Amino acid sequence: MDLFVKIFLTIYTFLYENYWWINLVLVLTIIYWGRERPARSTLMWILVMTLLPIVGFFPYLLLGQDTRRTNMFRIKAEQDRFIREESEIQEKMLGDLPDIFDDFEERATMGEVGELATLNLRLNQSVLSADNDVRVFTDGQEKFNALIKDIDQAQHSIEVQYYIFKSDGLGTRLINHLVQAAGRGVRVRLLTDGIGCRFISKREFRRMKESGIEVGIFFPSFLRVINLRMNYRNHRKLVVIDDAISYIGGFNVGDEYLGLNDRFGYWRDTHLRIQGSAAHAIKVRFIQDWYYATGLDPALEPDIRPMEGTGSILCQMVSSGPDTKMKNIKLAMIKMINQADKRIDIHTPYYIPDSSFQEALTIALQQGVEVNIMIPDKPDHPVVYPATLSFTKAIAKNGANIYRYDNGFLHSKVLIVDDVFSMVGSANIDERSFSLNFEASEIVYSAEVNQELRRAFDEDIEKSTLLTQEWWKTMPLRYKILSPICRLFAPIL
Repeated sequence: MDLFVKIFLTIYTFLYENYWWINLVLVLTIIYWGRERPARSTLMWILVMTLLPIVGFFPYLLLGQDTRRTNMFRIKAEQDRFIREESEIQEKMLGDLPDIFDDFEERATMGEVGELATLNLRLNQSVLSADNDVRVFTDGQEKFNALIKDIDQAQHSIEVQYYIFKSDGLGTRLINHLVQAAGRGVRVRLLTDGIGCRFISKREFRRMKESGIEVGIFFPSFLRVINLRMNYRNHRKLVVIDDAISYIGGFNVGDEYLGLNDRFGYWRDTHLRIQGSAAHAIKVRFIQDWYYATGLDPALEPDIRPMEGTGSILCQMVSSGPDTKMKNIKLAMIKMINQADKRIDIHTPYYIPDSSFQEALTIALQQGVEVNIMIPDKPDHPVVYPATLSFTKAIAKNGANIYRYDNGFLHSKVLIVDDVFSMVGSANIDERSFSLNFEASEIVYSAEVNQELRRAFDEDIEKSTLLTQEWWKTMPLRYKILSPICRLFAPIL
């Protein structure tokens, strides 16, 4: 015991007498590691080191270090080549959209569709498909009832990927149907995040594996309840059934997503069911994550090709994360905003944009475009919500309408532009979704889908409070104090 005390005192004395120099070395380390990151992020960590000398370096290791890899994911060479060749062919042909899509309705100018589609092709090799049926879900009960029905009818394969997966009532119900599918000879793969799967019991993990379900964990925890990798979480919510039916959106798996949690109340979210060749891109996205997470050989994956659909809706999946060179989803959003003529509607639980996103909305406002942003009234994060209020207050001063959803918790991630484009997926409007986490969103080119999403948005307005300039003046004192402070941490929120 005396030896332990002596060692502790020696270390403490050394740190106390040399903390200034040690802290300087650590600050220089942060500057070096962050040399390719936005300066505001590096400056924020320098501020943390100034307020918390030496100690501040430990949260930086957890939250701030950039371990971006340009070749993080690999898939089977033939599949990768097919995607690349298909995107190159489409890019050459997009100048004459009617020849590609004979039944394309005149719901947007060809230039608008072509510009956005070409951008996504170049950024992300996002192939555009035109034979899809799309169903919109805004209620968890309806979404999971439809999903389970599709699972029960699956014949060949089921791929399931959720950030959060709990073995509560909903999770157990979903697992039961996946186990039954595996028993019928269907290949079932479940991929979930190392933090988000902490709520699956060991018994359920064992039951799934014994039934033949293949289970993968993305960045698993060293200990079950402790995961030191706070960044680079896989936030995607994807399902693909028989390579023909796909789901993408904001719902995770847990009872709260059915509105059964007293803290949050009704859960307002948005998800898409897409039947058609758009499922191919979502399948490829899944297997890229699957082989990285499991460490298995991608050569084991059979060749996959798009399954032709019978619909006529154009869809294009965009994904981004630490494995992409650019912030693909954010850039696609900004392009959509720049092309708006009349109205932009945004659903987001967190609104902590960078300056480029905020400026894109400001330009739209100055050009006479109506901008509506809806945020929740129930904070689920003590730092994020005050920061959201700070950024929404700033854009409200430029003319945006800010609505606070009062009918439960708003978790929906939707961008609606005029009658032309809409985006639904897993990405929030914050730095974490734009660059730190793995996200996937679907862009839908459809007046019909836009009208349905906007109709739901307008119904939500009836259940919301417009945050007027008077409201901002009388905002609760705690938020007046916390908002400018929490805003400083925007680069990691």
